[in-house]
Amino acid sequence: MNLTNAQKLQVKNALSSNSAISSFVSNRQDVAVSNWCNSESNTISWMTNVSSRDLFEMTPIAKYIALTVPARSAWDLMLRHAPIDFSRVKFRNALVDIWGTADANIFLNGVTEKATILETIIGGSQVSTNGVGALKRTVNGTVTQEEMSRILNGAF
Repeated sequence: MNLTNAQKLQVKNALSSNSAISSFVSNRQDVAVSNWCNSESNTISWMTNVSSRDLFEMTPIAKYIALTVPARSAWDLMLRHAPIDFSRVKFRNALVDIWGTADANIFLNGVTEKATILETIIGGSQVSTNGVGALKRTVNGTVTQEEMSRILNGAF
């Protein structure tokens, strides 16, 4: 995971002050710390790599057939250009434009996932489209045990 030095320091400070994990940090159980950081949080975030297959599986075919020809063409275009980064407002708005405000939420809710604890420590911005809100993460991914050791060592 590519973190800036400031983000590494932010992670190190957050872990040291978090009572749920501070004993593992102080005892240098780096595997346990990295596993904890990579576990799911309760924070919902926008997915950044949604495949055409995943989008197709969300598609209610009867509603697809009922779309206007331009809307179907726009949906087909989106599927052809997957994977799609739904942290970008352009693509979330496209769902509303194609499917309408009522049906778009099927997809908007479907392109969210729980962020990892590490991703929530680093943060991002809370953004919403059509009433569906999620975290637009500053970083995506998991941290390895080796990376976590360097962070805890202050080896930036």
